[in-house]
Amino acid sequence: GPNGSGKSNVVEAVRWVLGEQSYSQLRGKRTEDVIWSGTKGRAATGMAEVSITFDNSDRFLPIEYAEVTITRRAYRSGENEYMINRSRVRLRDIIALVSAMGQGYTVVSQGTADAALSLTPENRRSLFEEAADITQHYARRDETLRRFTEMQTNATRVSDLLAEFAPRLRALARQARQAREREAEEQSMRDLQLAYYSHELARSQHALNTARQELAAAEQDVCNRRAESEACNQKELTFRQSVRAAETELSRMDGERALLSRDEDTRERALREAEYRAAERARELAGAGSRHEAATAVVDATRKALGVAASAYEHTSAAVTLARQELAEVEQREAKRRGERQVALAELSQLRAEAHKHEEDARQARELIHTLTERLETVEADHHTQAKVLEEQRSALDAGTSSEQVFDAAAQSAREAVVRADAAVEEVRHAVQRSSEEHARLNTRLVAARAEVREKRSRHSLLSEMHHSGAGLNRGAQAVVRASANHELAGIVGTLGSVIVVPERLEQAVESALGAALQNVVTRHWADAEQAIALLKRSGAGRVTFLPLDTLRPPTRPGLPAAEGIVGIAAELVDTEPQIRPALMHALGRVLIVEDLPTARSIVQRMVGISAVVTLGGETLRPGGSLTGGAPVRESGMLARERELRVLPAQIERAERELQETAHALRTVEQNRDALAERERRAQQEQQAAVHAARDAGSRLEGVRREQDRLRQREEWLRTTVDRAATECETLRSRLNTARDNQRAGEERASAASRTLERAVHTAGAFEQDSRDAASLLAALRTGLAVVEERLRSAQVARTRAQETLRTTEAEQVRHGRVVTAGAELAETAQREMRECQERLAPVRARLRELDQYIEPARAALRTQRQELEQVREAAAQASARAVQGAEARMHATLRVQRAEDAHAGLLERAARETGNAEIPTGLSAPEDVETRIQRTADRLARIGPVNALAAHEHNEIKERADFLERQLADIQTAQGNLQRLIGTIEEQMERRFTETFSVVSERFGANFARLFNGGTAQLALVSKGDTVGVEIQAQPPGKRLGNLSLLSGGERALTSCALLFALIQAGGAPFCVLDEVDAALDESNIGRFCDLLEELARDTQFIVVTHNRGTIERTSRLYGVSMEASGISKVLSLQLDEAEAHRATA
Repeated sequence: GPNGSGKSNVVEAVRWVLGEQSYSQLRGKRTEDVIWSGTKGRAATGMAEVSITFDNSDRFLPIEYAEVTITRRAYRSGENEYMINRSRVRLRDIIALVSAMGQGYTVVSQGTADAALSLTPENRRSLFEEAADITQHYARRDETLRRFTEMQTNATRVSDLLAEFAPRLRALARQARQAREREAEEQSMRDLQLAYYSHELARSQHALNTARQELAAAEQDVCNRRAESEACNQKELTFRQSVRAAETELSRMDGERALLSRDEDTRERALREAEYRAAERARELAGAGSRHEAATAVVDATRKALGVAASAYEHTSAAVTLARQELAEVEQREAKRRGERQVALAELSQLRAEAHKHEEDARQARELIHTLTERLETVEADHHTQAKVLEEQRSALDAGTSSEQVFDAAAQSAREAVVRADAAVEEVRHAVQRSSEEHARLNTRLVAARAEVREKRSRHSLLSEMHHSGAGLNRGAQAVVRASANHELAGIVGTLGSVIVVPERLEQAVESALGAALQNVVTRHWADAEQAIALLKRSGAGRVTFLPLDTLRPPTRPGLPAAEGIVGIAAELVDTEPQIRPALMHALGRVLIVEDLPTARSIVQRMVGISAVVTLGGETLRPGGSLTGGAPVRESGMLARERELRVLPAQIERAERELQETAHALRTVEQNRDALAERERRAQQEQQAAVHAARDAGSRLEGVRREQDRLRQREEWLRTTVDRAATECETLRSRLNTARDNQRAGEERASAASRTLERAVHTAGAFEQDSRDAASLLAALRTGLAVVEERLRSAQVARTRAQETLRTTEAEQVRHGRVVTAGAELAETAQREMRECQERLAPVRARLRELDQYIEPARAALRTQRQELEQVREAAAQASARAVQGAEARMHATLRVQRAEDAHAGLLERAARETGNAEIPTGLSAPEDVETRIQRTADRLARIGPVNALAAHEHNEIKERADFLERQLADIQTAQGNLQRLIGTIEEQMERRFTETFSVVSERFGANFARLFNGGTAQLALVSKGDTVGVEIQAQPPGKRLGNLSLLSGGERALTSCALLFALIQAGGAPFCVLDEVDAALDESNIGRFCDLLEELARDTQFIVVTHNRGTIERTSRLYGVSMEASGISKVLSLQLDEAEAHRATA
């Protein structure tokens, strides 16, 4: 066809349907560029579709169908569909199916052949790799290398673990030896201590008994001396009472006389002072009267001014109250109107959106109706044309059938036998193929299942080992867990992290919230925790936080605010056993989980009773304001390990069950495959016999049957096309009716929405006018209110000032009145006091004279009684001294008893502490150097120092784990060796196939070159550049010297590229090839040799050639002409040349 008629579209369609993804190779940029965009006479389409059919009777394609149709569709949305025999598949399935074709030479576009000469030797190597079909081995090698790298990483990790275990094992072995030595020394120390303390306790008990006897004797002596001292003290008491009575009486009289003397002096001074005060009060009273009269006049004037100010304030206050009420009423009405206006505006916006949506739906429905109508007209016209052609084809087929029946009668029985044999062979072959595919699938599945079981068992063993050994826990928690596992501790439930079940979505949040609390140990009772703490103290293994279930008091559940993003209280989202719920509530009862950090920040200050807010990502926010966050570590946490340990047994059981089922199914398939092989052999023998019998009869019918087959295929294709067109017509009519209904409904909804929108616009306008009027009224009212309130403040200030002045003047008036009254009272009081002082002074002077007559005789009698008392006191002091001496003796005896008891108790306590509360036997004899021997043993224990009591157990556990890891490392190293050998095998196969293909291509290239040039020589050579091996081309046309390819003319380059291209096709064995104007540069003298070689290659490869060259066109067996109509649509016409020749000869 002429230029621009669409020939290259056919070539690119073949490339596109076979999976081409680069639209730049298809002269486009995106998916829409391959879809019909429409012209004036024909509307655009919504998709593009290409189908290509392959004869797969020789099973060149790895699929069980004898005929394979590959279809690709593209839509304007960018979506692509891929189908094999009308079944939807993926792009990778298409690529895998056609990879055997050698796509590098399936479609040779303009310039592609010449580009092979322009490539560098290194890039030209890829052409030979495609011909050798080794590109798929690159992916296999890369996958193997990836697996090898993963195994290398695993081996490194296992080696690192073993390297970590080695010093730990040596340290534990040393600690175990020290523990045994210390145990022997401690036993020796206990024996020596029992003998020593048995002897010391006996000696201490004897000293204690002696001290108690001495104390009893001292007690009796103290009693005797105390009785004597009490008798002397009683006599002294009698004399002392008598002396005290005399002294008391004398003191009373002396005191009374002194008081009377002081009273006399006091009353005389009071009399003089009263006379002075009476004169002063009289002068003060006269001045206070004049000041009181002046203050009364000022108060009267201030009260009149206050009355005027109060009247003005009350009048102004009433005006302000009235203005405020009016303003509040107007503002209330305006607020109500404003709310109504907001509702109206919201409804108006919603109505506008709905109206626009309905109009858009109606427009899209009209466009769809237009597109469907045009498509329906086109399909109906095609359907009518194809139906007419189908009727003509059926008439021709009926006529040919009548002729065929005449020739078919003789060979009917033989043909039926061949058909039955063929059907039997085909059935058995399909069954064998399905059995082989099923066997390969089950074998692959069996290998994968075994690997999965080994992997899960290994993982479960590793996790179990880590769980039982307390890996990841601190030293104290490990010691408690191991002691519980060894039945050394009772009542240990486990660590908090191991007894809770956390959903996978919340693991990071809960682990961040708990932190180190994950290693807290849950116990059933308080006593269990005390026993564990005692164990930790004895072994020096560290500290642990315990959660006794019988003493925990869960916190009160905090209230949750109504906010978005809250997941809930952590303790309510985590599951555990009912008896462990108190420990869970204690740890997580006041922790809130939210979705993200903004939610946590918005609610943390409003929460009461919450200790922390944690996000799903692990950020922790405290009520005090602290924030913890960052990137999570890549290693799985404690909760993830516990979850995996719980689910692995079920997964292992399921994988083992699947492994057994797969093995059983594989054995069944192997048995069926053997039986099918025997059936296939018998069926092939029967088929060969039937073919020999029917060969003679079939030769006579071959011509007629060939024609009938062609007619039937043509009829089948036409019938399928007609049915497809009819189905498409029905589909289009249904879609058209639906689109019309949608259009009518959309137009009705749009009309109703338009009317509702007009009413809403009118209502919103009225609201706007009312809002402007109300705003003006509010402004006027607020201005008036401000003026009145200013007047009110001025009146209030005046009233306040008048009230303050009145209070001040009234206070002055009252104060001066009180001064006058008080002055008068004081003057009268002073006169009265003066008279009273004179009256009290006379009796005091009389009593003084009476007391002087009795004091002197009483003093003489008192001196005599004091002398007698002194004699009695000396006798009592002597008796008391003797009693004190006895008490001191008793005190010393008591101290000796206490010291003996303390020494005995201290000895018992020290014996209990050093012997571990062991029972100390009596009557043991201690060696003379027992203390020296104890000291020497203590020194040896000090040199040994503290030891790890669990060292032997830990050494055995870690040794078992190290042995397990060493076995794992050996397995990994074995697998690495296998992979290295496999990589070497793949690379060897790739190199061997490349070498073989290169030899074939080089040989064919030289032959093709000599044939196309009618002489000359050409060869291929391998050249090395570093580690890369390339392919160099050396060509010498007839009559020229061997030189660079760039020195060749255009025609010579075309012939050289064709020779190389044909050599690659011959080596690769492509089933078909599309050549797009590769002969454009060849003249008439060279085109004949090109066509001769092309016809020779066409015996094994089907060629589709796009050409303008007359010589190529004359040599073809079938022509397809492409023309461009005025509407821009390409039209293809086909011509079978042998049929045309026969028709012309007949005419």
